[in-house]
Amino acid sequence: MSDPHVIEPVGFDARMAPFAFQHYARDFFEAYKKHKGGPKFSPARLFLLTRSIELAAKALHLDQGRTYDDIVALRHDLKAACYPQILAAYGISLEQIEEAELKKANEYYKRKGFEYFLYKHPGVAVDRSGPQQAASGWPALPDEGILESVLGKLLQPKF
Repeated sequence: MSDPHVIEPVGFDARMAPFAFQHYARDFFEAYKKHKGGPKFSPARLFLLTRSIELAAKALHLDQGRTYDDIVALRHDLKAACYPQILAAYGISLEQIEEAELKKANEYYKRKGFEYFLYKHPGVAVDRSGPQQAASGWPALPDEGILESVLGKLLQPKF
């Protein structure tokens, strides 16, 4: 017997997912801005910025009618999330330098290099990945200012 005082709402599609993804992207970006500056390599700072980019790009996919399964299939790949045809639907195009910096960020991000000290880095054993990157000064880090520019473009559409 069900409780007559409990209301169980039926499902509804209020198209909230794009808005929610963008809201999360903005929240991660606000946290990033509180940690701007400081050392060249800040895994937390870079994680917050790249997570913002991922969520903002996925908001565009959702707004274009992509499904949850489509979003999951993108995994944590920034390049895949910033698919040119999806961006073009909003009048967004990335400049060559933005694409290059996004690629640099993606090399760390999709392998969890901003989350874990040991991660899958191409050609390096996992147990040597972080130590090798640290010892070499974290080469090929992306330019945060350019990544902020990418994020600004992705956050332009309002849902």
